[in-house]
Amino acid sequence: AMTASSKLVTLIIGDALHNFIDGITIATAFAKSNSMGFGTSFAVLLHELPHELGDFAVYYKLSGSYMRALAYNLFSALFCYAGLFLGFGILNIPGLKDWLLMFAAASFMYITVTHILPEIEIVQTGSTESFELRLFLVIAGLLLGWFSMMLLAIFETEVSQLFA
Repeated sequence: AMTASSKLVTLIIGDALHNFIDGITIATAFAKSNSMGFGTSFAVLLHELPHELGDFAVYYKLSGSYMRALAYNLFSALFCYAGLFLGFGILNIPGLKDWLLMFAAASFMYITVTHILPEIEIVQTGSTESFELRLFLVIAGLLLGWFSMMLLAIFETEVSQLFA
């Protein structure tokens, strides 16, 4: 069994790596186009808000202190900037943009499959929510995300003009 401190270290490392990949993803998207960069930043923001709130709750539960939980969350969030700066720094290497975009897309798919889909448990866990309701909510969330990205792709020119 893992101790609270080993769980805390594991969460910090995982969260820092996750944020680092977010930073590389944003840098790569901006290197392709401003509209792709803003669209990706928006998608990461929507994804990170509930994720960081959840991390804060776990940090608090494991540390017992709001200030320590905030510090752990801030520390791991700084890795997004490290990924962003590294991403901008290495994107001048010829042909790397497409590979980094592929890596970013694969990372987001991995996160979806390993973090979201396990929430849909086939066996009832005593929760008042039914399996069907959880399945519906996850599918609705995925469809909303895809629809939002499709709208950003369709109106890419108009969106990029807003930020020009």
